[in-house]
Amino acid sequence: TAYTAIKEEGPPIIYKRKIFNAEDPDFAGTFAVDFVVHDASKEQDDSLPPRTTYYSDDEFAEIRSLDSKPMLISLHGLSGGSHEIYLRHVLAPLVTEEAGWAALVVNSRGCAMSKITTGILYNARATWDVRQVVKWCREAFPNRPLFGIGYSLGANILTN
Repeated sequence: TAYTAIKEEGPPIIYKRKIFNAEDPDFAGTFAVDFVVHDASKEQDDSLPPRTTYYSDDEFAEIRSLDSKPMLISLHGLSGGSHEIYLRHVLAPLVTEEAGWAALVVNSRGCAMSKITTGILYNARATWDVRQVVKWCREAFPNRPLFGIGYSLGANILTN
């Protein structure tokens, strides 16, 4: 983290965002998940972090896959998001065509320019959104081994 703080821009990771509705009524609300993609097919939306656009419903319906490439689920630190330089430095070498990884970032509620839609926010014990994403990934990508990485508060959430 300290090393990446001295870098100016960091690697230009491109994302497409999907807003998930919480499945568990005890933790109602929405949260944003940013998926690493290799091309930006839409114009930048100023309501999103740099290099991030939304998935259309049709695009998102088509991302399911039976491939077996590894999937990295990333959790940012306190008040961060998918746009953070430290996170992009970790993702950049993994998501190249040669390395062959897929990756996504679970943005905590209200982070990375996501809207707060509930009074239920996040803390180190807020595992409900990550659990839902893992469940979804197992259904959408049944052959992919899943890996997780967290930074600071995200590491605490992952540990819990």
